[in-house]
Amino acid sequence: GSIFWRLIMAYKENKTLDNRMDLPEIENRGKSFWMENNTYRYDASKSREETFVIDTPPPTVSGSLHIGHIFSYTQTDVVARYQRMKGKTVFYPIGWDDNGLPTERRVQNYYNITCNPSLPYNPNFVLKHDEGDKSPRKEVSRKNFIEACEKLTASDEGIFENVFKNIGHSYDWNIKYATINPQSIKISQESFIDLYEKGDVKSIESPTMWDVTFQSAVAQAEVEDREVAGFFHDIKFRVEGTDESITIATTRPEFLPACISIVAHPEDERYRRFFGKKAIVPLFDTPVEIVASEHAEKDKGTGIMMVCTFGDAADVQWWKQTGLPLKQIVGRDGCLVEAEFGKGAFVSLNPEKANGYYRQLIGLSTQQARAKIVEFLRENGDLAAEPRPLTHAVKFYEKGNRPLEFVTSRQWFVSLQDKKEAMIECGRKIKWKPSHMQNRYEEWVKGLNQDWCISRQRFFGVPFPVWYKLDSHGNPDYEHPIIAERSQLPVDPMVDTPKGYSEDMRGKANGFIGDKDVMDTWATSALTPQIAMNAGSSDKISLPFDIRPQAHDIIRTWAFYTIAKALMHSNTIPWNEVLVSGFILDPDRKKMSKSKNGLDKNELEIIKRAFDLFDPDHTGKADIKEIIETLLNCGYDQKNPVLFQIIADLDTPEAAKNGGVSFFDLIDDINTKLLDRSSKEALTNLYSVFVDDSNSIRKETLKEICDQIGKEYDDATLQEALDKLTKYGTDLTYEEFESIILRRRK
Repeated sequence: GSIFWRLIMAYKENKTLDNRMDLPEIENRGKSFWMENNTYRYDASKSREETFVIDTPPPTVSGSLHIGHIFSYTQTDVVARYQRMKGKTVFYPIGWDDNGLPTERRVQNYYNITCNPSLPYNPNFVLKHDEGDKSPRKEVSRKNFIEACEKLTASDEGIFENVFKNIGHSYDWNIKYATINPQSIKISQESFIDLYEKGDVKSIESPTMWDVTFQSAVAQAEVEDREVAGFFHDIKFRVEGTDESITIATTRPEFLPACISIVAHPEDERYRRFFGKKAIVPLFDTPVEIVASEHAEKDKGTGIMMVCTFGDAADVQWWKQTGLPLKQIVGRDGCLVEAEFGKGAFVSLNPEKANGYYRQLIGLSTQQARAKIVEFLRENGDLAAEPRPLTHAVKFYEKGNRPLEFVTSRQWFVSLQDKKEAMIECGRKIKWKPSHMQNRYEEWVKGLNQDWCISRQRFFGVPFPVWYKLDSHGNPDYEHPIIAERSQLPVDPMVDTPKGYSEDMRGKANGFIGDKDVMDTWATSALTPQIAMNAGSSDKISLPFDIRPQAHDIIRTWAFYTIAKALMHSNTIPWNEVLVSGFILDPDRKKMSKSKNGLDKNELEIIKRAFDLFDPDHTGKADIKEIIETLLNCGYDQKNPVLFQIIADLDTPEAAKNGGVSFFDLIDDINTKLLDRSSKEALTNLYSVFVDDSNSIRKETLKEICDQIGKEYDDATLQEALDKLTKYGTDLTYEEFESIILRRRK
């Protein structure tokens, strides 16, 4: 291939063939020639029949490109080149998906800052990237934080563009866009207004899946099941007016204060005689109805279950159907909030006793509250048996590390459940390659059980073009939002004012407030065809495009949402064909990721500089904690297996002789919180928790170490120990960690 390009370039430039192979020089000459001669420029004078149109995937600029990206994007490039060989002009845009949580997380790590929207804008604030900065993150205003995001994404986009140009992909660089630039924001806001006017988007205060780490609502398509170790807790409920009791097995006893009903299957003979009676919730003495429901599973646990607000999606559905009172005990931070038994929905036959127990739970995380409740139940004789270990599927936000909770909040939802048949029909009009990917799409649509929550409680994203009028008491009127006029777009309601109002009326009685949320990044990414058409400034291109190349794991998001928006806006399909690619796997046969696997020459230099910074004389006494902190501040994901491989390679006898870095500095730091004694054997075991032959976490070894922990360790100490482990890369959850300790205490 290199010889071929040398011959071509020599011919083009009337040069003789060099005796020496200079690949960088050849590469640069090729790039310059293609750009100067607009070799791959789309010809807007050609008709639609003479044009091949591609909906190019815009990569998220929050990590490093890896070989998986190059394989996938090269497949599309081959298609583009083939169509040019057939005589067509190719509409081949390139964009950057540069808003959302991944970008915010990278900016926080890179600049060591965090957003506090209550702070005023500081025009003199200077952004600094200091690899050795170990100080707490600096709080900055919303505007300062957005400026930081814009600065870093612009830099990252330049790096990505250079990589793609070096590879030789044949995009038309004149058709370039970003999902957060003014034109993209305008298109996304126009989409919102169109759906609002059609009645397809609405603001509702409702229980919503909530990530307690990112403090934001998430959509069903962003949720994944993960197998987590836990316990079945067999809890005795007295049946009112009888001397009988029923035993309920639950994995979430911390929701006892929020119990609103007890349900069993109508055909379950064991519990039929109890239907219509009331059970008394232990500890809190709340009487709740025992009713029949077909959603109860006879063969799960003891076959009878409690309904709480809210332990899972089934609880939410039951609550909506029955109209029972809401007892929200989990706050947005994942901790139990204040509540008083004997008032409102918190009914109790013995309020003083109930409040005595509940006051000890306020402010605890759900995991900590679970351990406390089990302790209370054991002391009170309400446990029918000791907790039974199990492994079960728990729902997580795909980018989160803690289980999701259901929190009642006001969010914007796009109506999709009433369009499932239409979306399936749209999918059947599209040719899927390979064909079985159509089945994956249809199964996702059929399983949809929620409308699309498109609002996010973040900062760097497309703002909702919405304000709310305040009444004479300063309360917002959410039922009658003020929607921006199209001529005002793009707008930021936290900066701009609605027509008929002035800035001095913001936040005051009879004035207004802006909607402070931003849109789900998919709400904009689902409009990449429309954004690309705008960037290309061509009136000859319309939906449907010819192809959409994409990976199979985002059928449920990017493909699904793009099909939904094309249907709702234009009653058409977005493309004629979808080309679905697979994954390039890493050595552990896991999907490669920009944040975990990407590693280029610049990053290798960062790693080298980090080690040199803390061990310039190669004495072998470098502080590994400092080095890891430096790498994290450079934007590395905390679970990057590259870091663990580096550590594993360095911590060997051979490496030590040559000035290698010892891993035991890190071990000592964690050991003070985790172990009640220090020993060579314990440290060696803890080391193997972090790194084994496949760079994965050895949970079994951690279990053995935790058996050494004495009973005096309380939940706060365990949480502190887990926080240390999480900081350095373990994927162990508190629930798993707690279960280990409970087995020890047993």
